[in-house]
Amino acid sequence: MATVVNIDGPSHFFNNTPNGATILKRRQLRNLVPNRPLIFIPYWEWNELSQQTDKTKDEVKESKQRYLQKCFGDNLRKQYIDH
Repeated sequence: MATVVNIDGPSHFFNNTPNGATILKRRQLRNLVPNRPLIFIPYWEWNELSQQTDKTKDEVKESKQRYLQKCFGDNLRKQYIDH
């Protein structure tokens, strides 16, 4: 079964809380693909992984892969994840 992954940018939040349009989009996605797992990742978590200046490009890539693997692993226990 395919998993939907969405990385929400800065315009999707107000004080690190999803804004109305983002809440609506998530609800619509859940209704559009009701039997598929959905993972929503806030931009600051993804950016933090991208901006690890003490790591090589390959280490940053591995960090992102581990992060996504954790998200997918968590997804087996919970259908919808908002990180």
